[in-house]
Amino acid sequence: MATTYIVTPQTSLETTADNTPARPMDGADLLFVDAGAYIKANGAGSFGVYVQTAATAAAPTSLTINGEVYSKQDAAIASAGPSHIVIGAGGNVHSDLNRAFSLKSSTVSLIGSSIIENSGLVSGSDGAPVIAFSGDRSTDSLVLTNTGTIENLVSVLHPDTMSLWSIYASLGDDVITNSGTIKGAIHLSNGNDTYHGEQGSVLFGYIFLGEGQDSAYGGAGTEVFLGGFGDDLIDGGGGLDTVAFDQAATVDLRLTTAQNTGEGMDTLIHIENLRGSDGKDTLIGDEGANRLEGRHGDDTLTGNGGNDVLLPGAGNNVVDGGAGIDTVSYEDRTYGVIIDLSLAGPQAVGPNHTDTLQNIENVIGGEAGDLLKGDAGDNVLTGGKGDDTLDGRGGVNTAVFSGKAADYSIQSLEGGGLFFKVQDKVSGRDGTDTLSNIRFAQFADKTLTLYNSPPDQLALSASSVAENTPAGTTVAMVSATDMDGDAITYALTDPTGTFKIDGTKLVLLKALDYETGPHAYELTLMGVDSYGATSVRTVTFAVTDVDDTPAPPPANGGGSSGGGGGGSSGGGGGGGTPTGPVALSLRGTSRADRLTGADGNDVIKGLAGNDVLKGLAGNDKLYGGAGKDVLYGGAGQDIFVFDAKFNKKTNLDKIADFNVKDDTLWLENSLFKANKSLYAAIKKGSEAKPAKMASKFFTVGDKAKDANDFFIYDKKTGVLSYDADGSGSKAAVEIATLKKGLKLTEKDFFFV
Repeated sequence: MATTYIVTPQTSLETTADNTPARPMDGADLLFVDAGAYIKANGAGSFGVYVQTAATAAAPTSLTINGEVYSKQDAAIASAGPSHIVIGAGGNVHSDLNRAFSLKSSTVSLIGSSIIENSGLVSGSDGAPVIAFSGDRSTDSLVLTNTGTIENLVSVLHPDTMSLWSIYASLGDDVITNSGTIKGAIHLSNGNDTYHGEQGSVLFGYIFLGEGQDSAYGGAGTEVFLGGFGDDLIDGGGGLDTVAFDQAATVDLRLTTAQNTGEGMDTLIHIENLRGSDGKDTLIGDEGANRLEGRHGDDTLTGNGGNDVLLPGAGNNVVDGGAGIDTVSYEDRTYGVIIDLSLAGPQAVGPNHTDTLQNIENVIGGEAGDLLKGDAGDNVLTGGKGDDTLDGRGGVNTAVFSGKAADYSIQSLEGGGLFFKVQDKVSGRDGTDTLSNIRFAQFADKTLTLYNSPPDQLALSASSVAENTPAGTTVAMVSATDMDGDAITYALTDPTGTFKIDGTKLVLLKALDYETGPHAYELTLMGVDSYGATSVRTVTFAVTDVDDTPAPPPANGGGSSGGGGGGSSGGGGGGGTPTGPVALSLRGTSRADRLTGADGNDVIKGLAGNDVLKGLAGNDKLYGGAGKDVLYGGAGQDIFVFDAKFNKKTNLDKIADFNVKDDTLWLENSLFKANKSLYAAIKKGSEAKPAKMASKFFTVGDKAKDANDFFIYDKKTGVLSYDADGSGSKAAVEIATLKKGLKLTEKDFFFV
């Protein structure tokens, strides 16, 4: 006959005997543990609650826990058959030495499935699974609903382990619905399992689906899924989610339909990161930011769009970052690695290990002394542990350190101000690194500028102003060059308050009079770059006289314009020849030039090198040429010309002040000869008669939308790209970066 046990605070149970459960039960019995009540087993091998005979599937053992059930050295609850366990919001089921639950199915056929409803706390502290099946039949199943907390306390103390189980389910079809928190891994084993975690979180552990046709739905946090063999559906939900593989895998995150990953026909949705196996993996990212980890084997990692982190692992790998600012990481290496971002082919990274790196901007080294070299672009180099040598080469480069700036000493070495030694005063952390061609040192709390040249060639575009010039008129442009390519802010000291600086304009504030006022003003100009380096120059700005004598009356008393003597209205005043701004033609070299125009319609050509070209006022035409150039059109209707082969690493220009209303982009049509359909439409364009861009060739977004979308402007990033196939199936080539959010259309482009 079934017995109902009710444990109240007054009838709480506690035993210190070995191998003796505090509350033994039979399968048909019922147990209620009230709030404030407890059942405790402190002896060796003693269960808190032990259901010693099996119930039936139709009438499982029923346990309702609103108080505490505890075992010091074994399972808090052990059941020999089907069970239905409800843990209330105040319930606490825990064990110090073993699992909190041990759900063992009966040997009787077609029984053994269990139901757990937890809204309280279930925990275990020795590393064994907190909830575990020990049966071996595929007819067993677990239905678990968690709105509380289930935690393996060892996984909390060792979060990097990831495989300390909180739940080890049955061999059958399990269903876990998690709207609470699970700390530790989930093992769903075989069967066609389902995990619903849309409203919950899993911390410090994998979600392992095992064999079978499984479905998993993640929540808003970060989760790691292992699909196992079978055709699985994994939807990561929000957060940064990872799918990992035990077998050699081929995975493309651009696909949201079923794909053959090597472990089955898997469907991956809302997955940001991939972790490969010890075999030969091919891992392909999407247009977002991805983390692709190859582990061992000869892997191929392709980031595509976004700012990706690629970890090639030991082996002979091909790593292609694609578009975006991408990082290759060797953070798991115990030996020093040698990386040179300027090499296009395979390079020896370490012992028996070669990598081919393409479209990579940043590098993270390993735990020993690394040699990391950048390329002509802007690079971020992280040495990590060990005494590293970091050489940024060209571009504006940054070295990253893990501690706060005060923990390091920085010493300038011989070599023109570009060589530094940075020593970590904390032992065993970042070591002593030698830096060359590194401008910024980025620490955990701040970024320091290691070298900074002040602005140079501070000047005004004019040296005088006519006395009859109205107040509010721009009378000159102020300009300077900065060899580091920094933006410059201008200021003016004028004790008389006659002039002011407005951006790059010198503006007259007061009316002038040559006869009664000063004939010249002493103005102190100041140029300050982005990092505080300052240049000061005092200039003399003259006031010129204007002949304001009244014109004599016309001969013969004629009063009409153009009358006697042929004098025309307004003629003869001042007797001078009108002059205007002079148009300059500036041509750079193969080095990194800084070329600045004047107020005329200037033509400025940078040629090779990473140049800085500034047009100032006037309708200027700027040719960046080869190299990673920075172009400033200034005031006026300016033209930016692209006539060198596009290359993200070596020829990606930045247009700092493109104005959709006034400015234009010219593209050299010979760059597109390989694209027959496009070239046929644009080949007649020339500088004398530029060809307009057809609307079908241009789109706004992060990728091409149809077969004719050859030119793409991404409003979110400001990147202008060329997609040779016009479909987005292959990575587009970045042409230039402009301001974000411009209202660009095909009308801004011409072919010449």
